[in-house]
Amino acid sequence: MVESAPLLREYTPLGVSRVRIPLSPLNYAKASLSKLIEALKDRIQFSRFTMWYVYILQSKEKVWRYVGYTSDLRKRFESHNLEKNQATKNYASFKLEAYIAVNSESKAKKLEKYFKTGSGKAVLVKRILQSTKL
Repeated sequence: MVESAPLLREYTPLGVSRVRIPLSPLNYAKASLSKLIEALKDRIQFSRFTMWYVYILQSKEKVWRYVGYTSDLRKRFESHNLEKNQATKNYASFKLEAYIAVNSESKAKKLEKYFKTGSGKAVLVKRILQSTKL
């Protein structure tokens, strides 16, 4: 977003109360760029702590399993149970069987896609969803 008025610096040399000197176009661009960099730093810092979850839901009423991914697991689980999701509304009333946390959306998307394949389903059943007695 470009500001309409240029930024001004205030100088108070000896004997002069206040002189306002407009920034040169180059300094104006540097000032705008530094604001943009600070905004991006904040966004990058936030994204470092955002976790993504691949989750497995089991319908309580029918023999049906759903695999999905999200950054807000609680909100997504509620939306499935409140029948707000087109893919799962006919199987509503779910229990969360398992979830896996990863640090990027691309990893979550790839993992979800894998769990929807034949070998991914086998890994889910055999390694992740299997209840082990120790």
